Amino acid sequence: MIDWSTKTIPNLLHDLDTDIDRGLSADEAAKRLIQNGKNSPVGKSFIGESFFSWCVNQLPLLLLYSGALFLLIIPHFLAKSEQLSLEVISSTIFISIVFFVKISLRIYQRQKIISNRQKIWSASEVQVPVIRDGTIVWLLPHLVVQGDLLLLFPGGYVAADARIVETEEMVSDESPIFRRSVFSTKTADVLEQSKPLTEQRNILFGGTYVIDGQGRAIVVETGKNLQINQRHQQSNLENDELESDAENTGNFLTNSFTIIGVLISLFFFALYYFAQPFSFRSSQSLSEILIKLAPVYSILLVVVPFDLKHLINTGLNESAYRIFKHGASIRKLIDVERLSNLTSLCIQQATNFTMNTFSVSHIIVEGQYIGKSIWKQLNLTEQEITNLEEIENETVIKPMNEEIPSTFPWLLWGASQCIKHTTHPILSQDGTVFPEIDDSLTLLLEDSIRTNEIDLTEYENTYERVAQIPQTEDHPYTSLLFMANTTDNAPAGQFLQLSFGPIDEILHASWDIQLNQGINQLTADQKLYLSQLSRQFSVEENGLPKPSYTLGFGFRSFANRPTQEDMWSDLTFLGAIAFRQPNYMGIESSISECLSSGMKVIMMSDQPPDQASDVAHELGLIHDSNAVTSGEDLTAMDETQYDSMVELLLVYSQTSAEQRRNIVQHLRRRGHNIGFWGQSNEDLRTMRTANISFVSANNVPHLLQRNSGVVVNQLGFDVIVKTLLKARQAYANLRNWVRWYLSCVVAQSLTLVAGLSIHIFDPNRFPLVLDLPHLFWINLLVIAFPCLAIIYKKDHGSLIKDKPEKTPPFLVKNVYSDFVMRGIIISLISLVSYAFSVNSKGDSIQTVTCTTLIFSQLFSVFQCFRHKDDRLIEVLQSNIWVLMTILFSVILHITIISFPYLQTAIGFTNITHEWQWIIPLSILMFLPLNLTSR
Repeated sequence: MIDWSTKTIPNLLHDLDTDIDRGLSADEAAKRLIQNGKNSPVGKSFIGESFFSWCVNQLPLLLLYSGALFLLIIPHFLAKSEQLSLEVISSTIFISIVFFVKISLRIYQRQKIISNRQKIWSASEVQVPVIRDGTIVWLLPHLVVQGDLLLLFPGGYVAADARIVETEEMVSDESPIFRRSVFSTKTADVLEQSKPLTEQRNILFGGTYVIDGQGRAIVVETGKNLQINQRHQQSNLENDELESDAENTGNFLTNSFTIIGVLISLFFFALYYFAQPFSFRSSQSLSEILIKLAPVYSILLVVVPFDLKHLINTGLNESAYRIFKHGASIRKLIDVERLSNLTSLCIQQATNFTMNTFSVSHIIVEGQYIGKSIWKQLNLTEQEITNLEEIENETVIKPMNEEIPSTFPWLLWGASQCIKHTTHPILSQDGTVFPEIDDSLTLLLEDSIRTNEIDLTEYENTYERVAQIPQTEDHPYTSLLFMANTTDNAPAGQFLQLSFGPIDEILHASWDIQLNQGINQLTADQKLYLSQLSRQFSVEENGLPKPSYTLGFGFRSFANRPTQEDMWSDLTFLGAIAFRQPNYMGIESSISECLSSGMKVIMMSDQPPDQASDVAHELGLIHDSNAVTSGEDLTAMDETQYDSMVELLLVYSQTSAEQRRNIVQHLRRRGHNIGFWGQSNEDLRTMRTANISFVSANNVPHLLQRNSGVVVNQLGFDVIVKTLLKARQAYANLRNWVRWYLSCVVAQSLTLVAGLSIHIFDPNRFPLVLDLPHLFWINLLVIAFPCLAIIYKKDHGSLIKDKPEKTPPFLVKNVYSDFVMRGIIISLISLVSYAFSVNSKGDSIQTVTCTTLIFSQLFSVFQCFRHKDDRLIEVLQSNIWVLMTILFSVILHITIISFPYLQTAIGFTNITHEWQWIIPLSILMFLPLNLTSR
């Protein structure tokens, strides 16, 4: 492989046939994508275990079925029978068909899981900025090709192995490739040959993340040639996800039941030997031995819960997909469990309780360009509309989806620079002082720039801030002075002044207005109407939420560096932006439901204490307007004082990253399972401290998305509430399925053990309860078919009913007694039916016992999903798919025992008067016994 770290940048550009400024052309990139294939770092795989590993995990199932076929066929060959009986042939074909159906169902469920996980990963997949044809484009990682020019930023994902050509103190997190904590400081310098990977400081590896700094890099390897893919193949690592308590419980129960099954089988094998001793000297006796081994093997077949792991894994994956359909992506199964156990939420005000948005006056409002139809809704007079039309004639105000006016990008860039570079408070329209503007507004503007596919590279590379002129009493607006590094891209002159503040003040200082056709003089009447128009956008009556603050923006160009007096007048008006943080619809009811359920909701706000208090009071989080703790208050508290108060504090204002981490640590020490909402790279340590973390799918660094447990695709606190409810109900649903499955295992085991015991005692009077074909038939009807509907239960309830628990085990102690007792009851019902059949001296003893056992197990499923306050009809309606599969299994069984050839395959006979006790005994399992509690 080529050592790209030793190449100079000119040689690198020559070898890859790319340009350091313009990158690849779109056509060339398309050719390389076809030639080299898609780029896919293994760290982004959603499949989990490989198909080979999945097949290996099915070996126990294959061995169980193979052993049954062996015990069914081989004794006839050893007995030197001239030909196999029709019963043996039919049973062999039947067991083979059952095995094929069961494996087919598992393959179907696996493919469905892969498809669902792919959708979850795709919904939260990041996009990386790449320069092509001199323009920034945002691409999915698999579309990146060799020679692409990557733009790197803090928290950004590295889509492919890339050689750095430009960097500013860049640090990358290389733990995904080296499987340990590795932070590497990067450089663009040429390195010596034979450097190990950990020392290749000018190479960024695909699948890693930029922690700090920024720069550019050229992609040198993609796809299979990525270092992360090669190291994965060498280490032969599979899915390294942590297992949930549900999966660990499934593993424990499977191993425990397997040991129990082996011990019981050995006991009965010894019992058979002492009851009727046999030898291995002749083939005839060996045939008899194998025939006697079949009932012993049957015990192993029913006691070992070989479907349990598959059931739990399928249930967790289906739960994650259901949660995804309600607006949140969970990529690791253990996070479904963590989410269901949450007792506290520590989330940000912005994006959860309130949304950040803005409107731009005289150009764009809420994503739509302003035209006459908008003006006519503002209750303006005809004269006012006429004056506004005069401005429209010069301003390109077009219908939506047409070309964006040239003033729009210029205004967004100016606004973003003003907010980014301001270090002093900003005076508002009514004379009050704005709070310090945080990074969320910068991200808001950047997101709008990205959404509208605006390239501001030329502005960013052209201007450098050199001075800030604070507002004064006579000139209550702030001005920034920028110097052009080059004059090629500068609009006019070498220096640029950007000013912002109250709209009226900016309009008063403006002499001209920037229009698409150029700069026109701004008359006093036009200033008045623009001021009135901006005010119309600032009220709620027109369907727009009232803004937190509204700023006007203007600019002026200078050939030489201006004096401070030169910057106080003759501005050119760009427009006004109203920043808003409206509450989400229905947010109050969602918060009320959370608080009523016992969930602790903690709000983190970037606003000052008084504003944060107003928001929290309006939402119903607090009732005392003074119950807000600021970052300064936390600094003044000692550890002991804060620890005594932490349970009472619900709203925090302007806290540091370390303080937020300290809050989470204190709550966890007090037994809370806490979820934390991350917004910036500073929150990474806090996210790792919390039990589970949340991030938005938009406007957060890629690094945060990788380390989060839940990626929220739709903003709003109600989405989090729905996600919590779905997680709790889905996890409880899975727990109920496992309870029912284990009840069936216990019932079949006890029935078979009891029947085999009395059969050994008196074989002539008491025939075997069940044969091998019966057991496979029971497993197909009772386990395989109903478990297809494992997650289709309708959700009834709320957070108030489904209250959080503090780190419970997947199966608490009373659950073990629950499924054991239910199994005993089902077994007793089946054995009573067996006893009735024995006394009636009919030929249908096994058919009657098998039918009773099947029906009792199928009907008992509703016990596991029925709560103490639920009516039976509600339970039947809550999962139509389960009801349909149960009816299908019942009808299929009745059909099988009614046709002669099918009877022969499984060993059934016709039953007539026996229905008089089969049906009443089976219906007993509809009774509300051992109902589950929430």
